[in-house]
Amino acid sequence: MQDLSRLAGPQGGQGPQGAQGDQGFQGDAGPQGFQGPQGDQGPQGFQGPQGYQGDSRRYLQFGYSAKVPPFGTLQLGGAGYALAGVRLNRSGTIVGATVQVAPVADGIRSYNLDIYVNGASVATLALAAGSIGVSTTAFAVAVVANDVITAYMIKTAGVGASTFDEVQALVEVGMP
Repeated sequence: MQDLSRLAGPQGGQGPQGAQGDQGFQGDAGPQGFQGPQGDQGPQGFQGPQGYQGDSRRYLQFGYSAKVPPFGTLQLGGAGYALAGVRLNRSGTIVGATVQVAPVADGIRSYNLDIYVNGASVATLALAAGSIGVSTTAFAVAVVANDVITAYMIKTAGVGASTFDEVQALVEVGMP
């Protein structure tokens, strides 16, 4: 056999690289989509009704640290135990009152809390024998600006001084 490896010639050089082809065209961008319509605005909520403003109340305090004397009448003092009464600065209506005695009830005598306007009795609240206190909201006495309200404890049954020696009363005045 014959050695043929010597018969082959040298390998040829590499050929040049072929030219790059042209880049293809980019297509046009598609149209932008449409924006949908804006939604409807919801209805406005209802505003609630305005609250009722009621009448104001004034509570006039009267009291005295003393027994109702044997002759039976004790004027109750206002602020600072002043006996001048309370002058109103507005019109209104006396609608209620309360009275409380201490330290014990009078078991044998009964009394009235009398409410006066300008020196005349206009309302009475009875305190029965053996009772330490009582109240009412059943009054309807009209008062006007500059009326003076005073209060008295008046013995209605029994003799002698009261067993209790403290009296506190409130007079309720409704004002529009």
